[in-house]
Amino acid sequence: MTEKMLPLLRPSLPRAELLLPYLQQIDQNAIYTNFGPLNQSLIARLTSLQRDCFGRQVFGITTSSATLALELMLADLNLPPASRILLPSLTFVATATAILRAGHIPVVADVDPESWLLTPSSLSTNISLQTISAVIPVATFGMPQCAESWASWSEQTGIPVIIDAAGAFGAQKTSNNVPVIFSLHATKCLSTGEGGLIFTEDPEQAANLINLTNFGLGGATTGGGTNAKMSEYHAAVGHAELDAWPQNKIRRLSLFNNYRSILTSKFGDGLGYQKDTGLTAPNMFLVRFNSHQERLKAEKACANNGILTRRWYQPLIQNHPSLMRVESPQPTPHANKLADRLLGLPFYLDLTKEDIHRISKALNL
Repeated sequence: MTEKMLPLLRPSLPRAELLLPYLQQIDQNAIYTNFGPLNQSLIARLTSLQRDCFGRQVFGITTSSATLALELMLADLNLPPASRILLPSLTFVATATAILRAGHIPVVADVDPESWLLTPSSLSTNISLQTISAVIPVATFGMPQCAESWASWSEQTGIPVIIDAAGAFGAQKTSNNVPVIFSLHATKCLSTGEGGLIFTEDPEQAANLINLTNFGLGGATTGGGTNAKMSEYHAAVGHAELDAWPQNKIRRLSLFNNYRSILTSKFGDGLGYQKDTGLTAPNMFLVRFNSHQERLKAEKACANNGILTRRWYQPLIQNHPSLMRVESPQPTPHANKLADRLLGLPFYLDLTKEDIHRISKALNL
């Protein structure tokens, strides 16, 4: 009997009966978008959850995608055209495309070899900060950034910071003058099906961002605005997701830890993992092999056993064929090494212990 295919990711969104009460509210309200009541109550729930987790006052803005949220955050900075924006070499392409679509130039930097993140301490002293207008550190693979460190760095350098925390909802905190962007895509740990979320501690910035999501209407200028509003239907999905959030975040972290424990018990130092900076509700599982050849062997073995894998965030931003005008002023040895050895394995809520043992058997280092 042929074993079932194990997908890389499998979204787990609320069933129809769990959505129904919220959909009925849409029918009763007869409001479908343009900052409707479900959207407003969703923001209230999300900001309350963030405040309860981290004890900091935040203001929330929902968007139709996290990529648009990044573009609008860059517009909010009012930078001169073709400003140079620093980002990690190891990140999803959307971080760079948002910079390009905002009319700026992506400038890549290397990452920390243990956390795989661009951090203040990982920044090369050879990068001329005098030419950098902003920094977008990324909570890569859902691993949170230290917002306080970036806030201190921003205060010292005068360079604004925006944290791209696409996959780190529940783990990533804000800090003074350091806003955070989350993705609410279907594959993320908290989803509206498609959408984005901005948290900022600055109420004036929040008000401006709301205007920017609505073509810039009501703000001082309409030049940077677009239609980035979240519909009431997506907000309904978000409400149903939040209802299950307390249980799902525990399930995700438990699955992640059990997965890692099983692989560690079999392979020991044969596999490496990202340094944990505060993971809460993971939506990816990656391993680092000791060589490129070992990764190739594992990829082939998984493919032969019906197990889907992915080389997440490769090629690196400076090597991506679809990106233009990307600058790489300094070597990125740590990112290069990770790009040769990282592999994403299947990870989703209904992945079973038997599935994990099947993956472990296929790897067979």
